[in-house]
Amino acid sequence: MATIPDRMLAAQLVEVECGRSGIQFAKALGLHVIAIDARDEALSLAKECGADIIVDARSGKEKVVEQVKKVTGGHGADATLNVSDHESAAATGAVVTKIHGSRGECLKMLEVVSKHNIKVNTNAFKGIKEVPKAIELAHSGKMQGKPVIIIDRSN
Repeated sequence: MATIPDRMLAAQLVEVECGRSGIQFAKALGLHVIAIDARDEALSLAKECGADIIVDARSGKEKVVEQVKKVTGGHGADATLNVSDHESAAATGAVVTKIHGSRGECLKMLEVVSKHNIKVNTNAFKGIKEVPKAIELAHSGKMQGKPVIIIDRSN
């Protein structure tokens, strides 16, 4: 397995069109792409679209992380694009992505947030069905804060 230098994107791909576009866009920006999937068809497509490294997710999370760390010199990917709805994809994406900043920097930031009572304005939307409403409000210019889509399968 080759080692990839410079900036790197780990793309977890499941949706064929999103995956195809994501890889091609990343390559057009000069990024190196690691494609992670659990389907032969998607892995083949990722290779056709120019992914530099192909990782089969069926090998298990530990092996996926090991392979990504190996080709990134132990650092992990600079960014991760996750277009999968698989329950483990987000966690895998977080683990293969390089840690940005230090624990100390994070603690300093949280101290400033606490000391100065910094608030984050959010707009809650309940469920995927409200995504169009969130998009419409964002495009209207009337949204103050960040949209947050709440997905709670227990309701």
